[in-house]
Amino acid sequence: MKERLQKIADMLKAASDIAVYCHSNPDGDTIACALSVCRALGAQGKTVTPVCEDAVPEKYLFMEGADKFIRPDKRVHEMALAVDCSGPDRLGGASKSFLSAKKRASVDHHLSHVNFAQTDYTEADSAACAEIIYLLLDGMGAVDKGTAALLFAGIVADSGCFQYPSTTSRTHEI
Repeated sequence: MKERLQKIADMLKAASDIAVYCHSNPDGDTIACALSVCRALGAQGKTVTPVCEDAVPEKYLFMEGADKFIRPDKRVHEMALAVDCSGPDRLGGASKSFLSAKKRASVDHHLSHVNFAQTDYTEADSAACAEIIYLLLDGMGAVDKGTAALLFAGIVADSGCFQYPSTTSRTHEI
């Protein structure tokens, strides 16, 4: 695992209360990333909360845990992880909540990514952020069948069903 991604894995391992933030107007990739992290770390006994300022669109409600999202509140989490967000402005009204966390990390795949967390990891050549979240969770030994299904949904959503030019052999392997 690459050094910065390993640092995020270590941050997640050390935290017991984690909020996972999606971008506003969430799409399938950001939702799948958040839910897969919540599922994988929740199975390890951690308190993991998916956060988004906007509701999950109806077409993504089939994803396990989609009904668990909360709107940002005043609670200060031990750790916050932003997924598929190119900058704090993409968090919308959740940015204040994200920035109030004691530790903050971000995983993204946008070329326009601006570092806004204590630890940021970006792979602009990934077809979906879910590819990177897979690498993170797999490196932690935390990918089960349900987590893999969520990540697959995120990859399908952001790769245009594997049609976009950003789709690589790694995309298919994952």
